[in-house]
Amino acid sequence: MKKFIVLGFILFFFQGITASLLAATYYLSPSGVDGNPGTVTQPWASFGRAWQSVRPGDTVILLDGIYYTDIEPPFGGQPGSPITIKAANDGKAVIDGEKMRVPIMLWNYRNAHFFVIEGIIVRNGPHSPLPQAVIDLETDDNILRRVSAYNADPDENSGVIIVNSTGERNLIEDCVAAGTGRKMINVYQGGSNVVRRCFAYWLGWDGRKSCQDWPQSNNIHLYNSSDNIVENCIAAGPVGESSLVIGSNAPGVQVRNNKILGSIVINAAINPDGSLVEWPQTRPQPTSCPITQVYDYMNWRGFRSGMSLYANSQADMSNNLIRDVLACGNAGRGLTITASSSFSGNRIERSTFADNGLGLVNDGGPGADAIYQELQTVTVTDSIIPAVRGYSGNSFPPQTGGGARLQHRYIDGVLMDGTNGQPAQPLWPWPMEDRIRGEIGISVTNLISKVAPIQVAPIAPVSQPHLEASVLFGTISPNATSRTVTLTNKGVNPLTVAAYVFEKGGGSPYTIGGGSCASLPFSLSSSQSCTVQIALKSGITGIAEDYLSFYSPETAAYPFLPRVFLSNAGSQITSSTPPPPPPPPTARALPGRLEAEKYAQSGGTFTVSPTGDQGGGFKVGGIRAQAWLEYFVDASQAGNYAVSPRVASAANSTKSFSLLVDGVKQATFSPQFTGGWDTFTDLPPATVVLTQGTHTLRMVLDTGDFDLNYLNFSLAGTPPSSPQNLHIQGIQ
Repeated sequence: MKKFIVLGFILFFFQGITASLLAATYYLSPSGVDGNPGTVTQPWASFGRAWQSVRPGDTVILLDGIYYTDIEPPFGGQPGSPITIKAANDGKAVIDGEKMRVPIMLWNYRNAHFFVIEGIIVRNGPHSPLPQAVIDLETDDNILRRVSAYNADPDENSGVIIVNSTGERNLIEDCVAAGTGRKMINVYQGGSNVVRRCFAYWLGWDGRKSCQDWPQSNNIHLYNSSDNIVENCIAAGPVGESSLVIGSNAPGVQVRNNKILGSIVINAAINPDGSLVEWPQTRPQPTSCPITQVYDYMNWRGFRSGMSLYANSQADMSNNLIRDVLACGNAGRGLTITASSSFSGNRIERSTFADNGLGLVNDGGPGADAIYQELQTVTVTDSIIPAVRGYSGNSFPPQTGGGARLQHRYIDGVLMDGTNGQPAQPLWPWPMEDRIRGEIGISVTNLISKVAPIQVAPIAPVSQPHLEASVLFGTISPNATSRTVTLTNKGVNPLTVAAYVFEKGGGSPYTIGGGSCASLPFSLSSSQSCTVQIALKSGITGIAEDYLSFYSPETAAYPFLPRVFLSNAGSQITSSTPPPPPPPPTARALPGRLEAEKYAQSGGTFTVSPTGDQGGGFKVGGIRAQAWLEYFVDASQAGNYAVSPRVASAANSTKSFSLLVDGVKQATFSPQFTGGWDTFTDLPPATVVLTQGTHTLRMVLDTGDFDLNYLNFSLAGTPPSSPQNLHIQGIQ
């Protein structure tokens, strides 16, 4: 028996040695060619080509530039031999999802575990279909380091960085999550993950397709999760709900042993100029959600708050720890607690909740930091909470103590301040200071120095351009036909504004009027301001809403900061009229090619990404079982149509999808292993019967593990007298 144990150890040892000795490094470039050998001088162009060669232990180096693709590996690394994807130069490689693809998608069903992804920018997650994320981690034992992520879907239940229910033991370190989306960082049911030194900066979520109360949004959320650590993170965007949350939303859910350590929560529902964010009294339109389904901030408890512990009345929320947390300058309270029947062992230690309640009228009154009755449900030690109130605003004795310690780093739950036998590790200047300055023009160090000047020393002024609108979301003016926006260059260097961009494009109800910076392009020197008049187009009636962004070529990584919410709605205008139905989809002419990504409606989980197939274009991939795609087609004449799908797969598994015509299944296809996710082949044709005129075709993707480029329809002959179910390749 001992011989077998020794032999097993030797084999394991030599496997590790072999993997490390054989590890290879490959290179990608936006101008590369997949026929190249993948070297630094002759790089590849696509990840599809890389997946054909990469093995556990290998490294893929991304040369500078913008990659209009996604990182969606069909397999993963191994313990001790992760697959590494990193930028050749920190922050100079950009993965752009173009609002169609998830830029980083690690699928659990593809076993995409053990990745190290480092030094890149990812942006513009898909607006349809799910998953609505910029980074979606469903797998275990991955490391994301020095990754900045921007802009998830502004209308769906979206997140910029999501760790899903099957994601465990992941480390997200030195990151940025900013821009649009319901949540910036969301650990949903995943366990034993670490989020370390991340900067979350929420800027907007419209929720037109996701009917939660609007604007219900968060910067960082540990959601129905246990055993996670959030350490040295900053939640700074002007969210509508709570900025940093440990929460549960269902009976029986266990939320245990999470730790929030050394983190800072500021400016919930506060504009950059210090004013309160004012949202319209009706949610953005058009929407199928109730347009009056919005927060009543005067009467609802706990919203626009800094830190929140929220438990469903029957959830188990126990033994969670908040230590060395600073929450200040928030519109709501610094701390809100909603306890459950199984709410025990939760602790607040060495934390500071001060100078909050800037927008409170009720719920403790102006300036409230916490509610006395809520503090009785947790153990509070050595903390500073000056304004402890009752719900009606009556005062209680303050909490006094040492307060939050913010000068040193936490590593895996341990404060590295030099008192534990380990060398002290200072936290400041912020580790991603230069990257964040260059990408969104914000000095994180100086931002925090304003609220914690004793512990955080300021640094030199921002050297990168930094454009700031005077009021981020705009001011609501009843029946207004125009408004003035003030722009200021808050950086040191001159800043050029090259374009105004309305989110609705030519369909915007607004247009650019006069003002000192109405003519483009224009340049602003440091601290210089100018104004632009935004006018409502003639003939516009009812509620008119849009967002206006300011494009500057000097902020290429995230060039649309900030954006201003435009609305003519106010307390004098209400509407209960639902939005008009969308126009009917355009029918695709048959015979001909039906591109997979040109669906009219869809359901389930899949992605759309560029294809490496001949002719280029896009493909549907990342398919989960029972996803479906629906198309409207117009058959030029009645007949039997031969249908040949073009598919690719790198998985040796049983796969199938069905084709329904007007709700009746007429064909089933069985994709096979083709050797790669961009190695496409045409499946043998099947026959479907179409009468002349329009039809609804639905593809039901019975399984995943294949990618689909298109279906080719060719006229095969005259149909029988009546349509019937056909037996295709021996499959019903």
